[in-house]
Amino acid sequence: MVFSMARNTLKLPCALKNGAVVAIERAKSHEKGLVCPGCYQEVVVRRGEKRIPHFAHKAGTTCTTGYQTALHMLAKEIIANEKRFRIPDLSEKYGMDGYHTVLVLGREVLFSHPLVITLNLSEGTVITEQKLFDRIPDILIEYKGQKLIVEIYVTHKVTEDKIADFQKQEISIIEIDLSKQGMLSEEQLRELLCDSTEHKTWLYNRKLEWISNKIDFWEGSNSDDKYVIHTPKKIFSIGTMIDENVIFKLYKKMGKKEPQRLLDCPRKIHYSKNSFHALKEECDACPYFIGYFNSLNPNNSENNTQIGILCQKQYVYQGHTLDDFIRWLQEFSNEEAIRICRSGGIWPYPETWKSIIKGKALSFISELIDPIDSTTVDSIVEAVAFESYRIFL
Repeated sequence: MVFSMARNTLKLPCALKNGAVVAIERAKSHEKGLVCPGCYQEVVVRRGEKRIPHFAHKAGTTCTTGYQTALHMLAKEIIANEKRFRIPDLSEKYGMDGYHTVLVLGREVLFSHPLVITLNLSEGTVITEQKLFDRIPDILIEYKGQKLIVEIYVTHKVTEDKIADFQKQEISIIEIDLSKQGMLSEEQLRELLCDSTEHKTWLYNRKLEWISNKIDFWEGSNSDDKYVIHTPKKIFSIGTMIDENVIFKLYKKMGKKEPQRLLDCPRKIHYSKNSFHALKEECDACPYFIGYFNSLNPNNSENNTQIGILCQKQYVYQGHTLDDFIRWLQEFSNEEAIRICRSGGIWPYPETWKSIIKGKALSFISELIDPIDSTTVDSIVEAVAFESYRIFL
């Protein structure tokens, strides 16, 4: 998000009207009563086909603080109204937004922490230009009992002594570098503040060194039993052995146009190619879902990464119903009919086709939670065979 236009500190992205912040996008062309947030002199709206919309001081005005103050005010209002703020990633390599990252070594949890975070500020507060420990931060975010300083660098970088003062209090500091930016619109500033990590830098984060050391140690191991797990909530603690209550299963891509499938799904949602499976979106909604994982085997250069899912181990999975039975049989029969057609094989007679489907139906019966009588089986087989035989015609 870099603009070619040189910044002019007399051109402002927002103004004040009766104490309220007004972004240029929301101002009327000949609106009165607008003043600069820095010098409180009157400003006017400037728009045109060849220029970026802005508020302008009148000719002869001298103002050195208006642009920086305007950005601070607009940023504070955006963060407060949008209720979200994207902080710089603690690790781009292993992070996933909204997930805890768990590094596993020898089935033991070495690390568990969210590395990519967008703060939901609906439960927090945003304060601007308020003294804190004899310092005045640009923006103070209070979130879940923690303080976060956000400094906006327009003309002056944050001083080392200011950083040191907040570091003594173990308060994390982020600097947003807008020094080389041109005029920012409200929408551009919103995207940068709320959804992007561009131009954001940690000046101090009390966990950053600890996290870096843990990742370096994990990466330096030659173990072939290394996993990166992404879970939507924290369920693993450091030192936990996780293979006792967790099933690791790989996703496999069945074809170029087919989605990834979890083969041998414990819940037996679908049936295809001699295996029960589930699609990725079904795993997301599964009550036994824990998270996703990448297994990294440094000793296997040909296949270094495997992608899969973690399930909670259940000794008794959800019982399979008559509807499941019918769906499995339909999926099997349709797939088998398509396979025969594509292979150029001889079409089976209707009675032969019915016999094939019944053989598969009998193998499914043991999976059902409730018993099923032979009359019901024959009726279902008859209907499924009739419907799927149309593929041959």
